[in-house]
Amino acid sequence: MNLQANLTKTCKDLMLEQPFYGLLLLHLNKEWNNTLVKTAGVGLDGINFKLYINSDFWLTLNDNQRKGLLQHELMHIAFFHLTDYEHLHDHTISNVAKDIEINQHIDPENLPPDGCTLEKFAEEFDLLPNEGTNAYYKKLMAKTKNQNKMQCMKIAIQNNENSILDENGDKINIPEHNWEGFDKKPEAERKLAIKQLERILEDVVEQIQKSCGNVPGNVLERIEQLKNIDPPKFNWKAYLRRYIGESTKNTIRKTKRKKSRRFELDFGNKIQSYSSILIGIDSSGSVSTKELEEFLNEIRHMYKSGHDFTIVFADTQMQEPFKYKPKTQIEVHGRGGTDFNPIVNYYWEYRKKYNTLIYLTDGECSSPDRKIKNMLWVLSTQCGMTNHLPGKTIKLN
Repeated sequence: MNLQANLTKTCKDLMLEQPFYGLLLLHLNKEWNNTLVKTAGVGLDGINFKLYINSDFWLTLNDNQRKGLLQHELMHIAFFHLTDYEHLHDHTISNVAKDIEINQHIDPENLPPDGCTLEKFAEEFDLLPNEGTNAYYKKLMAKTKNQNKMQCMKIAIQNNENSILDENGDKINIPEHNWEGFDKKPEAERKLAIKQLERILEDVVEQIQKSCGNVPGNVLERIEQLKNIDPPKFNWKAYLRRYIGESTKNTIRKTKRKKSRRFELDFGNKIQSYSSILIGIDSSGSVSTKELEEFLNEIRHMYKSGHDFTIVFADTQMQEPFKYKPKTQIEVHGRGGTDFNPIVNYYWEYRKKYNTLIYLTDGECSSPDRKIKNMLWVLSTQCGMTNHLPGKTIKLN
């Protein structure tokens, strides 16, 4: 049986056993490529996705492992690993965290040998089942300075090696996810790719649900989020345009609506101004899940105004700030007491970097020690209106 016939048979087997992934596979172009990948991988093909398979590696696997390999790569797409995790800056650790997450959902008999599984990392890094990529990344990052598996992987990569041996002498392959190119794509192209992926998943989910099949929970959750974005409770575009003032950066792009002043046959330039905004979110125990959902919904609409947003959570301690993207999976940390000072002091320290601070809260805390002039307090609909906070305050209605 030739390679293509073998791949076709495996695709059919996957369709029968895992209909969701079988249907998703039909939407992907496939390519045998022994140069780009050493095992298999997925990547962008315009605004679509393509599956790459190393034929030599494929031939080393049995039928079950081939199905597991395809499911593994498709899960990276279905779990939005290519598009939603730009905030995880250490790619080696990020790749391991993603593999640990998805390999738990694949039958162990179908897993290709020597992959990154929960069992190989759980004890050393205190990993628990189904915690998710972000949680695994955080725990793996916490011990990278020690001579552990992650540090050994980094050394192996520097030496152009593809695997390491753990403390038991068992081989662990280093994941090869060359997805950094997605971050370098133009913003418009990235958005089109994400929209295309969401459209494909919606189509697959609809087909599966009609046939009473099973759909992965995270995919269903993502599709429901697309359908259930509430309208904004405040006119953020008008407010931010009036309130922020000068922008921190400009971008120039070609536009067909203007002619170039220098070159008669060329298009003109359009200058777009952007501001950098710090958004603080109260993640204390007094803030309910409903209020947090309300905050995140408003932030989605703020993002449409075209500015750069940095998000930071805090209860009595401030968490690590991160750039906001509408498809980013956000994990809320904190749920303790409330103290406005950490975020306010952080903004003051980096005030040249940000145009303004917007703090979303239930207001259940005393005023911060430092008074910030260019700051907006946004109170949830569930809170009683408070007048003790300095500066401008609005309440979501």
